[in-house]
Amino acid sequence: MMEGRSPDSPLEAARADPRAEKTIAWALDRALGEEYEQLRSQEGHRETWLLVQTILDAQHRHELARRIGACEAGSILEVGCGFGALSMELAATTPARVVAMDLSSSCLAAAKRIWRRLASLALLPRLDRLAFVQADVFSAPNRHSCFDLVVAERLAQHLPEPIMAIHHIADLLRPEGLAWLIDVDDGLSASWPEWSAPEAELRGLVAQLQQARGGDRLVGRKLAAFATEAGLEVVGTQVMTYSSWVRDSPLERAVAAQHFWSQRQAMIEAGVVSNAHFMEVYQAFLAEPPKERFVTSALVEVVAKRT
Repeated sequence: MMEGRSPDSPLEAARADPRAEKTIAWALDRALGEEYEQLRSQEGHRETWLLVQTILDAQHRHELARRIGACEAGSILEVGCGFGALSMELAATTPARVVAMDLSSSCLAAAKRIWRRLASLALLPRLDRLAFVQADVFSAPNRHSCFDLVVAERLAQHLPEPIMAIHHIADLLRPEGLAWLIDVDDGLSASWPEWSAPEAELRGLVAQLQQARGGDRLVGRKLAAFATEAGLEVVGTQVMTYSSWVRDSPLERAVAAQHFWSQRQAMIEAGVVSNAHFMEVYQAFLAEPPKERFVTSALVEVVAKRT
């Protein structure tokens, strides 16, 4: 969440940015906002909420890109890149050759549009510095021992076998290459006042669905152990926390509603909830007035080296 009053749309946020200089970061935020404006008019695009979350995470993304860029890697792979925002920022601000990889064809199609928009808004070194590949970490095509750095952000939480995924990441690295692993740990996050009963139940249903698929919302604390088991040497760990005192904006309420709704059918098919009960709780959530609350969220970051 953003501090203070949140804008009503991502594009509004980019246009209202106080930075006088149109930096790469500003241009990327603007391009992401324009893609959101296009996607929200298209019914059935299930990842719209993820794009908005990507925009709201801009501060974290900019800081992460700065720290990864400081490693001066010649080649970078991002697995599970989603809409590719981090890969774009790295390709635009470092000399590295960057590959953005995701299994979702719709996310990659949007990412390519965003990259073209970024080219029209900012001076890029070369458009060919970023390549998009449709694959997952288990099926990366012919790229063993190929990268100086592999980033996996918020990927392990969704996988039934995260250790195997990190084994595959290790195989993708050159000797002395770095795996940059970042993921959630709900045990390190908190809010006050606590979520309302409808929102708490909807969040719980999403977590149940993730768990039914083999996911783990506490995976952050396990990343270092997983990396060691995959034969990597852990060279750094930290917990990144983001705190704010906010009043829910229409945008943030809409993001949450889109997220819950996008998971509805999968919840029903997995037997997590009935359609009737979901609709009852969902309508109660939509009827709630905005609230002020303190929110702190946490991500665990582990950097590990292939020796």
